[in-house]
Amino acid sequence: MYCREITYGSPAYSEAVALRDLVLRLPLALEFTKAQISSEFRVHHIGAFTEDGKLIGILIGQPIEEMPNVIKIRQVAVDPSLHSKGIGTQLMQYAEIFFNHKGYTHCTLNSRVVSAKFYKKCNYKVEGDEFLEVGIPHLKMTKKLV
Repeated sequence: MYCREITYGSPAYSEAVALRDLVLRLPLALEFTKAQISSEFRVHHIGAFTEDGKLIGILIGQPIEEMPNVIKIRQVAVDPSLHSKGIGTQLMQYAEIFFNHKGYTHCTLNSRVVSAKFYKKCNYKVEGDEFLEVGIPHLKMTKKLV
């Protein structure tokens, strides 16, 4: 497995949108809008791939305008047939190094409550109380990059 940045609009980007849709949107009966997709040229797309080039994981790093040293990790998705194989952990580790090299010192994310254990293992800390986002419970989590 290897990780790399994905170019917006590329074939790998289309695969990433499909994986995010399968894992994150369809279970909630949500669909991406054209506006959501067209706004993604401004964000970093990081993918995890098998050695033969098949996309198996994705996350987005969205810069936060008001806090230039903070990046928000969003839309983390791993192929459901490959859960619990360390792909998400490797993807997060790669992304954190990538973002740190881009000048970011902190990561933030809104974790679904059911996924918070995973992010805690990645050394993210909960900030504040549980809240609803897209109709499901979430926690804000942060991490200082080293």
